[in-house]
Amino acid sequence: MVKLQLPNPGLEDRIPSHTELEVLEKEEADSRPKWDNKAQYMLTCVGFCVGLGNVWRFPYLCQSHGGGAFMIPFLILLVLEGIPLLHLEFAIGQRLRKGSVGVWSSIHPTLKGVGIAAMFVSFLVGLYYNTIIAWVMWYFFNSFQEPLPWSSCPLNDSRTDYIEECAKSSPVDYFWYRETLNISTSIDDSGSLQWWLLLCLTCAWGVLYVCTIRGIETTGKAVYVTSTLPYLVLTIFLIRGLTLKGSTNGIVYLFTPNVTELANPVTWLDAGAQVFYSFSLAFGGLISFSSYNSVHNNCEKDALIISVINGFTSIYAATVIYSIIGFRATERYDDCFDKNILTLMNAFDLPEGNVTQDNFEQMQHQCNTTNPTLFATLKFESCNLESFLNDGVEGTGLAFIVFTEAITKMPVSPLWSILFFIMLFCLGLSSMFGNMEGVLVPLQDLKIIPPKVPKELVTGLICMGSYFIAFIFVLKSGNYWLALFDSFAGSIPLLIIAFFEMFSVVYIYGIDRFNKDIEFMIGHKPNIFWQVTWRVISPLIMLVIFFFYFVVKVNEELLYSVWDPSYEEFPKTQKVEYPNWVYAIIVILAGVPSLTIPAFAIYKAIRNCCQKKNDHTGLMTSTSETSVNGNLKYSVNICLLNNAMHCEELMAWILEAKQPHLILPSPRIKPVGETGFEASSFLQGKGLRGQGYCIKMSKDLSVPPEIPKEDGRPKWDNKFQYILSCIGFAVGLGNVWRFPYLCQIHGGGAFLIPYFIALLFEGIPLLHLELALGQCLRKGSIGAWNAISPYLGGVGVGSWMVSVLVSLYYNTVLTWVMWYFINSFQEPLPWSVCPLNENRTGLNEECYESTTVNYFWYRKTLNITPDVTESGTLQWWLILCLAACWAIVYLCTIRGIETTGKAIYVTAIFPYLVLTIFLIHGLTLPGATDGLAYLFTPNLNTLKNPRVWLDAATQIFFSLSLAFGGLIAFSSYNPQKNDCEKDAVTVAIVNSMTSLYASIPVFSVLGFKATTGYWDCLDRNIISIINEFDLPEESIMRQNYTAWISFLNSSYPEKIAGLKLKSCDLQEFLDQSVSGTGLAFIIFTQAIILMPGSQAWAILFFIMLFSLGLSSMFGNIEGVFTPLLELPMISKSIPKELLSGIICLICFLIALCFTLGSGSYWIDIFDSYAGSLPLLVIAFFEVIGVAYVYKIKRFSKDVKWMTGRKPNLYWQITWRFISPLLLLIVFVAFVTLQIQKPSSYAAWNPKHEGFPMKEEKVYPPWVLAICVLLAVLPCVFVPLVALFHLIKRMCRNKDPSFVPPAVFSCQGANSNFSHPKE
Repeated sequence: MVKLQLPNPGLEDRIPSHTELEVLEKEEADSRPKWDNKAQYMLTCVGFCVGLGNVWRFPYLCQSHGGGAFMIPFLILLVLEGIPLLHLEFAIGQRLRKGSVGVWSSIHPTLKGVGIAAMFVSFLVGLYYNTIIAWVMWYFFNSFQEPLPWSSCPLNDSRTDYIEECAKSSPVDYFWYRETLNISTSIDDSGSLQWWLLLCLTCAWGVLYVCTIRGIETTGKAVYVTSTLPYLVLTIFLIRGLTLKGSTNGIVYLFTPNVTELANPVTWLDAGAQVFYSFSLAFGGLISFSSYNSVHNNCEKDALIISVINGFTSIYAATVIYSIIGFRATERYDDCFDKNILTLMNAFDLPEGNVTQDNFEQMQHQCNTTNPTLFATLKFESCNLESFLNDGVEGTGLAFIVFTEAITKMPVSPLWSILFFIMLFCLGLSSMFGNMEGVLVPLQDLKIIPPKVPKELVTGLICMGSYFIAFIFVLKSGNYWLALFDSFAGSIPLLIIAFFEMFSVVYIYGIDRFNKDIEFMIGHKPNIFWQVTWRVISPLIMLVIFFFYFVVKVNEELLYSVWDPSYEEFPKTQKVEYPNWVYAIIVILAGVPSLTIPAFAIYKAIRNCCQKKNDHTGLMTSTSETSVNGNLKYSVNICLLNNAMHCEELMAWILEAKQPHLILPSPRIKPVGETGFEASSFLQGKGLRGQGYCIKMSKDLSVPPEIPKEDGRPKWDNKFQYILSCIGFAVGLGNVWRFPYLCQIHGGGAFLIPYFIALLFEGIPLLHLELALGQCLRKGSIGAWNAISPYLGGVGVGSWMVSVLVSLYYNTVLTWVMWYFINSFQEPLPWSVCPLNENRTGLNEECYESTTVNYFWYRKTLNITPDVTESGTLQWWLILCLAACWAIVYLCTIRGIETTGKAIYVTAIFPYLVLTIFLIHGLTLPGATDGLAYLFTPNLNTLKNPRVWLDAATQIFFSLSLAFGGLIAFSSYNPQKNDCEKDAVTVAIVNSMTSLYASIPVFSVLGFKATTGYWDCLDRNIISIINEFDLPEESIMRQNYTAWISFLNSSYPEKIAGLKLKSCDLQEFLDQSVSGTGLAFIIFTQAIILMPGSQAWAILFFIMLFSLGLSSMFGNIEGVFTPLLELPMISKSIPKELLSGIICLICFLIALCFTLGSGSYWIDIFDSYAGSLPLLVIAFFEVIGVAYVYKIKRFSKDVKWMTGRKPNLYWQITWRFISPLLLLIVFVAFVTLQIQKPSSYAAWNPKHEGFPMKEEKVYPPWVLAICVLLAVLPCVFVPLVALFHLIKRMCRNKDPSFVPPAVFSCQGANSNFSHPKE
């Protein structure tokens, strides 16, 4: 065995001993992140290792290198190269408990460059890897179409033939190169940014940020989906693939061994490279992941398991891929034969079915004998199954061209396309988790970023910086740049880093020390296999691969493939030399990471040589420990005593220089005298072992400082986060699509009078009451009302029930929004034109008789039934969108306010940005001022109508999201000394101003729509008149239309009457008002298609609606989640993530009823009954409970204790009298109107006589029973719970030992308080 070990002075001081390592693990238990369980760690590593390369590179290599014969070098090098290096990275990360930079600088300071190089590579690879995910998202969005947009060529501008570029190539090639990349013909021709890819890139980086926002705390949850779902999808594809015609041809072709390929050195080189890259070695991510493990984790076993899984996945994916490719090749082979058969039949006028594939050659020979002259003129295509199977391709070509073409030939192709791109998205995303970890942790190790900067902010800055740099990949030349990065940034540097990693551990750290470390960690010494591979075989293999790779690249002419429709051999890609300036880019991509290692080593050597012996630099070092959230835990100044300076003198110098020298007492730091502390194992862990250390400490720290007691309850990061969450919950879809409608139908500006009166006397008082109550009692809705009085427990249960019911249908509305958002990436928008009928001889009848937007909404989206009793089938596209919406809600609420508090920065702020953009654009549209004038023109006569006041009071109540329990839960996470009165006023004002602000862009756009419709009406009439009277073109204009009509009507009344001109009145078009889903999915979508750049406006609009709805869902889920946690029946040992997942899963399954053909009718029922009457009842009992059960005087004292001032007369009067009275009046009026109004619904029925008008139908009795149940069920808990406790108390009063509950006071409340048992 090789015993060579290079000298490494000071190593023992830089790394903790085994004893200190165990102590360090216990002390870091609360401060350092750790895996929740072993499965989470394994899934994360598998997700990082198993990436896109396993799906689209390994099958290609098998095919091109002898099929099954390629397995021999692959498995040999897997054992001798991949597994040893994987084990080494796991072991060294687990031993030193640091990221890549920290690990290598601990082994030797000059090796810090290895970690920095790995960080550079992770960063560069992450840039283009996430762009591939953006492409996957683009294809995923486009998969929700029937037929798929890459299944056929589009027509040219004159609509007389197919676009030439598509006709010459293929639909899949055209969609990839033109519709997706819009590729240029040279890397020199950058072109412009492609906005659709830019949006997808934004989504990709946004999703990655949300998943990595807190490191392994969030990625560890996401991998449960991203690492397991690809295997499920692969299995589904395998089952489906094996049932397809020709699948066995593909599998046989893939694995048929060609042993002669083993003599080709390139086969072994490609096998070694594939093993190396497929394990994601040398990126630094695996070292970081293993550093969060327990010290005594069996890293050897982990390495073997992940290696087996990785190798198996490659083979499994290859089987799936080539079963599909075999089907594609067989289909193309059959198509080729069919064309030849058709050619022969047409030429010789043969009967149909007389020529088949089986007798084709025989019929050819017979026809050639019969008429050789005619036969010689025929041109037959060469049909060879082998050649079609040989048409192999790797990388993006396999995913976006070959596989997409195969999918178009499958039945229900959109479903298979969606599954395929979901799988690719999960594979890519889980790999990106490791890349982000390989960048984030080294940055923390380098201490470039101050420890006080929150991890969320650091992650956000990295994602934002990467996002802006990645703009280069969404240019027209972006694909060429991506290929350049892929070829050079992730190849040579990784080989060099991996070699130095193994060399450093074996010959600098010392293989004997490493063996002892592993024995300490896993209980046994590494066997002879590990010794031989680490010392000799693996480094040698990497050197051989590096030199072979380097020689091949040097001798190879650097070319890139260009898609050029003007190329002579088009549709083949043209091989073109890179321009000279690209070579400088290549040197940067491959050279900078590689040269970082020697450059940093040289820098350290020069610095050590140049440092003066008596220089005090470095005698003082600042050591800090940070908690998991980045806050400073303790900080010390350490000085090294030597002959030049005593500790006291150095401390005087520190004080004079005003250096910070504060520490918190640590059990590992013992006091020595008055001015210093002896550092034992603490300093050893920091690499500062030795005599003569002293730590200066402030005198007043001899007494431990008072630290506020933590009750374990989550809390907001800051006040702004809390206010945003309340605003996000309060400001919802109703502010955008109901308030403008109410303003319009109730006197415009006059409606604001009752609106603000209701806000003042109903909305703000009840909002203040809920925020104060939650903050005071620090409980959710059920716990808060139970604490006030057990008789009021039903109020909390009722609000919990309402939150559940509303969440069910509210997230289905987000499902519709997501469906429209996905379809917004099409040109033209799918709701802008009617589809052809089945015969393709005319337009679809239902669409033609109604409108394009109505057809897309009712048929393409809802596929609605004509009656609520006719359920219909589940709509698979809505199920997928519903699953995605509940998954997003789960990810955002997985840890309550700890995760929603981060997401709210986007979901609550972004809608205001979009509204502002729409406002600016809307005001520039023709007719915008007409819409605004129509909206705000006051009609004071409407104030005499009681319905106006009722609608105003109802809108205020529902728009503030009162009585759901979410606001009580949100405020319960506040400190008790918070000004809840100011918060209530702020949230109420912001909410109301948002409603007004949203009305302006909405009606500016609707004014534009009305004006456009009015002009179209005039234009149609003008054309009819000009044609009828043979007038010169442009003789009648919109401006003189009225004059011409008056003249012609008086001169030729019979002719004018015969034209049947339409009545064109701008006021009538403006009167076409609608609220709710009709505004969003019909009226507004119709307005959007009239705008230039309609796709961009549609995308922005539906992103805004999704953000508004999602932030409201946070409050709904909080209103469900927090009360459950406080129930004794829910075990405290159940992880919060599991409980959130169960809630979301159950809600998803129940909400499937809304994806039926009758789903829209059921959503109207839930919205009308579950989210209306119960809220009024609950709110009324809330005010009564506080004012007359808890007592208003006690509540006023509590508010004074929290805010520093007693509630003034306004609050006293509204809480005692006005608000309860208003709620009672609204309740009575609401119930009266519901009783008087027939229980009916509007059905979309194409067979209805008045179609496209909706058909009014009466609810059947069993549906009416459900309506009553939805309205009564939450309300009935209020009296039932009170009655239960009354009976319970009456029974207990007979017991002489029973003591009635004490009066509860907020000022004595804390999170551990529980009401005395009855």
